[in-house]
Amino acid sequence: MTDVYRRSGRARERGRERCYEQAALGFLAEISQYPIVGVYRPPANLYRLVVSMMEANVEVKNRLGLHLRAASTLAQSLKQFDSTVTLSNGRNVVNARSVTSLMTLGAAQGTKLKLKVDGTDAQEVVAAVKSLFEARFGEE
Repeated sequence: MTDVYRRSGRARERGRERCYEQAALGFLAEISQYPIVGVYRPPANLYRLVVSMMEANVEVKNRLGLHLRAASTLAQSLKQFDSTVTLSNGRNVVNARSVTSLMTLGAAQGTKLKLKVDGTDAQEVVAAVKSLFEARFGEE
């Protein structure tokens, strides 16, 4: 009894595969009528389109840590970008656009944070946030 079900399952699977193959062949036959005009060149910003998530580690270097003014500076600098930005201290993951959320990290001087950016402008966001942390939020 089990062999019968197995065979019918395989037959159904083969039938689906044939269906997909026929659809693919039909598509290829349909597009083959159009002439090839030139060589395909990928867009210049293809890497930017493909890479949409980046991670980096940053360290809080300023003497007062990630306090209210520093958190506000970070949140304000992220307003020009469209990406989703989160910071994590290992226990908490917070939205970097929210000053209140950033304050809950309790990041003192020397704290290492993990930055995660998801969006089309991820590279620019990571560079901007890293430079902000390196410059100690312009306070020292």
